[in-house]
Parts: sequence; C-alpha cells; structure tokens
Amino acid sequence: MKVFRIKLRAYNGFNKEILPSTTVAGGITYGAYLNKHELHTNVGFTNFYKSNNSYKLYLSRIKLNRTVNESEPFYSFKYVNKGEYYLIYTGYAIADKEDDVIDLINKYGTYIGNWNTVFVLDSISEVNNINDLCVYNLPITDLSELLLKYKEIKVEVHKYVNSNYINLTPCKIYYDPVERKFKITRDRNVYLATFKVGDMNIGHYYDESALDNLSIFDKIYVKTGFGVVGPCL
Repeated sequence: MKVFRIKLRAYNGFNKEILPSTTVAGGITYGAYLNKHELHTNVGFTNFYKSNNSYKLYLSRIKLNRTVNESEPFYSFKYVNKGEYYLIYTGYAIADKEDDVIDLINKYGTYIGNWNTVFVLDSISEVNNINDLCVYNLPITDLSELLLKYKEIKVEVHKYVNSNYINLTPCKIYYDPVERKFKITRDRNVYLATFKVGDMNIGHYYDESALDNLSIFDKIYVKTGFGVVGPCL
C-alpha cells in the first residue's frame, strides 16, 4: 500500500476544525448507494485538518419557529481560507494506486459535505518518509483491550448515523479485538479510538476476513474510514 498526502477544497466553506475519516467514508458510501455502485476498494482515509490560513465567515440566518409563528434572526459561521471562497483540509489516503484515490473523490466528493459544502480534490502527492503511524477511528465497544496494548489513545463517541435514510443500515458496526471481526451492536454509542502504533504496515488495523459479516455498503463504509493505518497528524 502507498500513502498519499491530500488537500481537499471545501467549496462554500465548512464549520468543522476536523473533517473525520468517518464523514469522508459516509459520503462515499452514500454516493455509492444512491448510484447503485457496488465498490470493491482498498482506499482508506485518515482524518483531515483545516488550513491555518483561514477565518470565520459569519452568516446571517433566519430561524422559523412554527410553534409560535415567529421568525428569529441568528448568526452561523463557516471557515474559509483568507482571500478565497473555499477552505483547504489536509490529510492522508492509503491506496494501491493514486488513480484509485482520485477516482473516489471525483465521483463522491459532492456527497461528503453538508450545509451546501462540496468537496473536490485540490492536490495529491505520494509520501515516502513516514515517522509515526496511527490507527484512525477504530469503532469499538470495550476499550480495555486497547488500553492494555497502547498508551496514547484518543477516544470519541460515535453515535448512530444514516438512520434518516430509507434502507441504509444505521451505524451499529464495531470491531471485536478478541475475535478480530466486525459485528453489529445495539448499544447506543460506539467508541472511536485513534491511537499511535509501533511496528505495523500501512493499510488497515484488521484483515479482509474481519469484514465477512458485513453487507457490501457496510464494507465500503468501514474500509474507507474506520481503522485506517496511516501517518499521524
């Protein structure tokens, strides 16, 4: 597997400091689902971080309160690069070929954003000198196994997504480190663990057999954004 440094343009700005790998994976999966594309891809993404050369663009909005039949003004904001009408996010992708990454982003970049944001590829280049490796957003319900093996772990709570879309599976997927398989859970939340690893190859924290229990679209979702092993950011 090769590592590629990627810059994404978020046209019309975006309101997050970090573009998580799970959001990228969700957009790609949703786009594949809508277009009936049964992807078989090995491409995976790390988290992306917004450019330091940015500022908050405040926007005036109107909220309609239908209960009391009144309108209320409020301010929202988006980050944009200074002097531009888009925001740059930087992260990494792992893939066999550069064209595989470009193809995914060109096809499904419009599904990654929200609030009228469209993501397109700004630049891509292969990276050869890598010092530290991290596993990004491994979904897990019990952290005890990881805490015994790794010291530096960042944990977030991953709530269900896609539950508003007909026929799409809500996010109930987690990785069982004992059986080394992905499973389905009814727990309210799943933890997303990001941690530094030592002697490990670029690719994924799990092997292909761990995905055997998942549907085709769940496999796309997991492989593109969960448990990707790439350079630490």
